[in-house]
Amino acid sequence: MTALVGSTHTASLRSPRALGAILTATIATWSVVLGGGTYAIWRYKQTPAARVGAPASWPAGSALTRDPTRWTLLLFAHPECPCTRASLTELGRILSTLGDKVSPTIVVL
Repeated sequence: MTALVGSTHTASLRSPRALGAILTATIATWSVVLGGGTYAIWRYKQTPAARVGAPASWPAGSALTRDPTRWTLLLFAHPECPCTRASLTELGRILSTLGDKVSPTIVVL
């Protein structure tokens, strides 16, 4: 055990050059992992969802009424959801653009 304390292997790990190399390798590895993770998240956020068409007819059993002369816009909102404020802002933009062409209905869950 005494031989290990004074060995050149232990001394070489404590040299500034060895510590610098280990630190550089650690930072490089961390940077690659961080960059790869950031890219994966960015790519996921930029991928559009699959397109889904509107149903051909209004559901017969629906309690929501539909104006057959205008487009029907349904907004489902939850009062505690943080995205509700943004959804209402977007609804305001849509209504200011389309005006009377749209019949909006807000369903609060």
